[in-house]
Amino acid sequence: MLREVEEESAILSAVPSMEIRSGSGKGSPAAERSPARLDVIAMRDRRTRRWEPDDQPRYSAPAPKSYGPWCLFCDHDTCVAWRAGRRRDLHDDEYDAGSANLASILDELHNWARLVREERDLTPAGDATIVGERMLLTRHLDWIAAQPWVDEVYADLSRLRGRLKSLNGTQDEKPVGRCYLPDQDGPCNGPIWMDLINGHASCSRCRQTWDGPQLVMLTVEMEQQRREAARPRTTDGRPMLTAEELVAQGVVSSVSNVRVAAHRNGQRAVTGHYDPEWFGKVSA
Repeated sequence: MLREVEEESAILSAVPSMEIRSGSGKGSPAAERSPARLDVIAMRDRRTRRWEPDDQPRYSAPAPKSYGPWCLFCDHDTCVAWRAGRRRDLHDDEYDAGSANLASILDELHNWARLVREERDLTPAGDATIVGERMLLTRHLDWIAAQPWVDEVYADLSRLRGRLKSLNGTQDEKPVGRCYLPDQDGPCNGPIWMDLINGHASCSRCRQTWDGPQLVMLTVEMEQQRREAARPRTTDGRPMLTAEELVAQGVVSSVSNVRVAAHRNGQRAVTGHYDPEWFGKVSA
């Protein structure tokens, strides 16, 4: 993961894509677009620091008064205090650039490398670089893995690696689905990968291969898996059913009765799905 961060950082470019938006044409005019990718520039800037948003605002408005919650030009103590605090808040925001997902590449690596140097009594770094900090973390990786905060290192590096891959368009390939074939303890559930060059799919767990007409069967099964994954569920985890599925299971007599019964009970469908318990008294 450390090496990938270094490699992705090396190919990161602030030059915007030359692709032209088509379709609705609702993109901003060319004169209003930035001449460079601002998120890339921010990640290359050492001053960009990641921060988590506060649950509560640092400065809240004063309590309502007879002359209004606060004034713009007045000498009331509460208003003056709030305006001064808000100015400090805005001032801090200007110098605390970043967000929960955006941070400087060098600063993220340097924070952990600095901790390693302090804990292991190493010589402080001079001019920190991405390559130098990555090499230090790699050399002390065995020691880092034994520390109680290794999970925080992994989370930060994983977030940084994912962000870089997203900006470079080099995201990891994802499986097309999960294997549905039976195994000793039930479905295999192994990842299925598609080989576009050879024209077949295979499961990396049970080594089953689909090609030719079998790919049609696999496509149908993958579509069923996607529908089941997108199916809404009740608060206690039970799957919700469409009106057609309720009729097929004999819960109600017709699709129109599903909508009528739901309306009478004051229930609304969730993306076209209903809780079967809503129709307990409506039988075919």
